[in-house]
Amino acid sequence: MRLIYLPTLSEMREMLGEDLYVKFIWLWREQEQDARTTERRQKLLGAAANKPAPSFPTPMFTRVGAEAAPSAAKAFQAALLRPNMPRIQDGVAVSELDGLLEQIRVDATTNEQNEEPREAVAAVSGRRHHR
Repeated sequence: MRLIYLPTLSEMREMLGEDLYVKFIWLWREQEQDARTTERRQKLLGAAANKPAPSFPTPMFTRVGAEAAPSAAKAFQAALLRPNMPRIQDGVAVSELDGLLEQIRVDATTNEQNEEPREAVAAVSGRRHHR
């Protein structure tokens, strides 16, 4: 049987019956979906082939490299601007640390001796030190 015209969906339902009509519709939809999927994939592959891809991703952040040692002029200028800052690059000789503990003990005892008269004067005058 040769069809001269294409039947409508309702005519197809009458010709095929309910079960065959439903199977036909499902197969038709799957076929259309597969065709659209292959078209989409080809389109994406074509777009990806035309786009130049970088060889490696570019980093968002970069580490700061080790800073070069300052020149003698810059170190001298920094020492003048901040006289109380310890300079790490000078280094400390072991002989400089020999009397360090004794000096700390002497400073601590002198501070304690200076604080005792203040407490005695406060007690005599009737003032108490509230904390």
